[in-house]
Amino acid sequence: TTRPLEAIPKLKQLFDCEHMYVYTNDMATTHLCQVVSGLDSIVLGETDIVAQVKQAYVQAKEGKTVGPFLNQLFQRAIHASKVVRSSTNIDAGTVSMGRSAVLLIKDKVGDLKNQKVLLVGAGYIASKIPFYLKEAGVQDLTIANRTISGAEKLALKHNAKVIPLGD
Repeated sequence: TTRPLEAIPKLKQLFDCEHMYVYTNDMATTHLCQVVSGLDSIVLGETDIVAQVKQAYVQAKEGKTVGPFLNQLFQRAIHASKVVRSSTNIDAGTVSMGRSAVLLIKDKVGDLKNQKVLLVGAGYIASKIPFYLKEAGVQDLTIANRTISGAEKLALKHNAKVIPLGD
């Protein structure tokens, strides 16, 4: 049988992912804590990832796939996030990928009040964007997604139109 770390080159080839990286032991623990704390993110201090990690941890526990080691590791990483956020000003700036995306659009386009916006995707991060778009004055929002039901669910919350996103 193949040991887990020996499978990495095959995974990289399978997923056509040249930017995949692997951490083990202490480096993996450090990386997890940095990511969950928002220290290693496109947006410094980003808070969406800690919610995603907590959700994944809960699902893994419910699926009985977390043993004592991973249980302790994830509890400590989530605690590290709380320590970083409470003892620094990391949350002082823009701490959401969704908000950052809308600020970038405003920077490039200007006032969004009379703009038509197409949001592609309805996943976790995309689901945060309509709130910030509405806050910026967007009245005409259309959501496209691979699954029409995902787009419809998000569109219903934000009074948006839906179009299918085909292959």
